[in-house]
Amino acid sequence: YALNPIINIVTCSLIILGGIGYIVWWDVLRVLKKARTKKVRFFRDLTLHSKIAITATLILIFVGAAFIFAFEYNNPQTMGDYTLLQKIEVSLFQSVTTRTAGFATVPQENLTNASAIVCLLLMFIGGSPVGTAGGIKTVTFAVIIVAAIASIRNKEDTEVFGRRLTKQAAELHEKANNLLNKDQQAAVEKYVDALCDIEALFVKKAFCKGCEFSVSFLLETRNLEI
Repeated sequence: YALNPIINIVTCSLIILGGIGYIVWWDVLRVLKKARTKKVRFFRDLTLHSKIAITATLILIFVGAAFIFAFEYNNPQTMGDYTLLQKIEVSLFQSVTTRTAGFATVPQENLTNASAIVCLLLMFIGGSPVGTAGGIKTVTFAVIIVAAIASIRNKEDTEVFGRRLTKQAAELHEKANNLLNKDQQAAVEKYVDALCDIEALFVKKAFCKGCEFSVSFLLETRNLEI
């Protein structure tokens, strides 16, 4: 199925939708619903979380595909004999599936060492928070990168898309994690969305040992105490 465009497009679409996270789904639907009644700027009206998740996902897909394309271009055991468009198709599928699904259209054992390292990094990062993917999450990875850049520039706070991520918000995230016991932490995708609209109330539900429970966090711009 390496050269079957229908299977590649459908599978990649499902993988991306599953790994982008339910919060992004709801946010996109909210903006689309809002667009019915008045004019909106789609990306601008998304929450900060959705902006970071979507941007990080697209960057990882295309950057990962570019590296795989370059490292496997002349590898006859994977896609060395394919045409240019076929190589692009295979590279994109490999980049998408590595981060979250695990499907393969080329023999993974025949990948070059460089491609294998790229795939390991993509698998380590994984998908977005509150989604079906694993890994450390795209938003976490993105925040680490921008925080490192801010530190290099000797800035106290981190800025993303014109929003400031303060140390106080990071402390809130740590407090929120401490509210859950170990069993609950293993069952719940713990993510306090301080990256989104700080004033919003997020209620996250999950199943722990067969029982449904909720964890709610009220994040306010002037009072971040739990």
